Amino acid sequence: MRECVASIGLLDLPEKYAKNLPFSAKGRQLRTRFPEIFVNLVEYPKPEWKYENPEISSKIPEQTMSDYREVVKPLFERLEAAGITGILHNFVREMNKYRNGFAHAWTAKAGTEEDISEKGRSCYGQLLQVIRRLKEEDFIH
Repeated sequence: MRECVASIGLLDLPEKYAKNLPFSAKGRQLRTRFPEIFVNLVEYPKPEWKYENPEISSKIPEQTMSDYREVVKPLFERLEAAGITGILHNFVREMNKYRNGFAHAWTAKAGTEEDISEKGRSCYGQLLQVIRRLKEEDFIH
């Protein structure tokens, strides 16, 4: 599910990037560059964005900051105006905690099987809601 959320960061890429996405080494690099910035934006509230904190952003590579300013932030703002980022903010941070727990053989929640199953269903339902909204707002077809 995290990868699905992150891939939303590939929507509306300028042509100079979009043409390279499929089937190339450059495309593989682009398929991580923009999505990682996007998932960070929907995981944290705006006051916590590292890209807006001068002390932190000064240490971020200029290419990443350029991607943020020129591509990902404008996309985020369009999604925000459509009410889509609010849905993502409701579940992405918690979803990432569970995902990291599986990826690193621990869970911060120390959840039971039922807890994990329930959380998975909840996140999945909200992700479906996001996808429906993306279709309704013509971000995807």
